[in-house]
Amino acid sequence: MQRWDTETCDGGLRWQIFPFNVGYNYKQSFTGAAFFQLAARLAQYTGNQTYADWAERQYDWMTDVGLIARNGAVYDGTDVNTNCSQLNHIQWTYNPGALIYGSAVMYNITGANATWSNRLTTLLNATSVFVEPGSRVIYEAACEISGTCNTDQFAMKSLYVRDLALTTVSAPFTADAIAPLLQRSAQAAAASCITASNGTQCGSQWTLARFDGTTGLGQQLSALSVIQNLLVGSSPALRTSPGMAHGTAGGNGTLVSGGNGTLVSGGNGTLTPGANSTYLGPAVSNGGASTMVASVLTTALLMFAVQFLI
Repeated sequence: MQRWDTETCDGGLRWQIFPFNVGYNYKQSFTGAAFFQLAARLAQYTGNQTYADWAERQYDWMTDVGLIARNGAVYDGTDVNTNCSQLNHIQWTYNPGALIYGSAVMYNITGANATWSNRLTTLLNATSVFVEPGSRVIYEAACEISGTCNTDQFAMKSLYVRDLALTTVSAPFTADAIAPLLQRSAQAAAASCITASNGTQCGSQWTLARFDGTTGLGQQLSALSVIQNLLVGSSPALRTSPGMAHGTAGGNGTLVSGGNGTLVSGGNGTLTPGANSTYLGPAVSNGGASTMVASVLTTALLMFAVQFLI
């Protein structure tokens, strides 16, 4: 793998490809987490052990340098100029999200291996930092309440909630913790949307359960993602390459709570794998929710197109 950099920090991926790019000396968690998830998913799809080995190697490297803390917290990155000895301790939702889904895939393809079960559980427990204690819905803790989120940061929750929803497919025991959180957050996200002259516009602070006056592509994508991913159980079973068996350790049902796994928001709970947890039935929707999803999706796609036309 050409971008695996053993010349600095004994491995890992640089944030930028070219030396003249700002951030070339930064080894960012999301760069590594996305690589880890991609390797895990390719291993799941192809059955090729080489991909699984790379996923393991990337995860171990992030643990060794401290980007994945012992308590499951995921820090943003580190600098090669310090030989990765100093960490940027800021926490963003999309960093652990990519690792959580990748770990769920590894849990799945290894037959519910205890190591990956423990890693997944630890990562999930640490995400309580992204659950606002009062509203008990997802928020971008590093910038949302202070009103300092930039364009990229408004979109991070869209990636995070998608990864959480997909995690329940590859590791069904997690649905007990994830489903109620996504349901609360989706309701709050829907409440943040208004009907404007240019379509449905959604705000950024779901914790308010009302429109906060901010609009943009990131806000649209995040609201759309958390609402739409409640339907993850209606999706077809995960595909594998031709000649391999189809399906996963999960089912093809809806995201529902119930079973032995628990995660209390606000940082005062723990998730433990529940042997009796289930993932059952088709997702439930209604006309109002479907209309909102369609409206938000249309507006988001139009905004996305405008970004590239201007």
